[in-house]
Amino acid sequence: MIMLISFLHLVLSFVILPSILTFLTDKKLTLSSTNRLAIKIIGLIFDTVAVVGALKEYTHPSLSSSDPLYTFSTHSQFHFSVACGYFAWATFTTLFFSRISPKNFVPLIHHICATGIYWITLHPFCHHYGNLFLLFQASTWLLDFYSIQKILNTHTNLTTVILTYVHPLTFFIVRLCIGIPLSVKFIKDMLLLLVLGNPHASHEIVFVVAGNVMMNVWNIHFFISMLLHVKGPLKWFYIA
Repeated sequence: MIMLISFLHLVLSFVILPSILTFLTDKKLTLSSTNRLAIKIIGLIFDTVAVVGALKEYTHPSLSSSDPLYTFSTHSQFHFSVACGYFAWATFTTLFFSRISPKNFVPLIHHICATGIYWITLHPFCHHYGNLFLLFQASTWLLDFYSIQKILNTHTNLTTVILTYVHPLTFFIVRLCIGIPLSVKFIKDMLLLLVLGNPHASHEIVFVVAGNVMMNVWNIHFFISMLLHVKGPLKWFYIA
């Protein structure tokens, strides 16, 4: 999957986007801007696939087994393969195209953790929970959409309003109102599996739980930062 996404990145950057911008519009972008546009478009595509998969799991759960932690789901396996490949690609993209700085450290760690977590889910493992957590990408979808508008210099006052008000509200709903209770239940089930169950690999479960706790801490921090206007969401939350 990572090779497919990398190929799409190259085709968008050097063929599709330059052709569209040259023949269908009067916009002239630098190679760097075209590359950033391609990255955001791929992010937008992934966000869409992730959110659709999560909504499907919320409304029509693919697992009805008494063992939702280890039951296989073709629906989940597809979305987790995409997620694992995407976050692995995002890790290398961040390393290759971004300077190592405090601003990029958080998304880089996030990408690495997300890659590891969704690789573990391919065991199969947590095919129900993993899909539900993909709903987090709904807030990232708004950021990627805004970034695309900004790169193309086509953003309007409405786009700014969406970023200023709709994004924080969406972030609050999917990452805090839904994400925190879901995480509490998830961590409880993981601890029960470690203590009373028969885990396939204890260190992998500890890694998944640690990643989940870290993500929730970041989400709370980012939301408070947005409320206090300490850092704008586009400056802090470049997590794709």
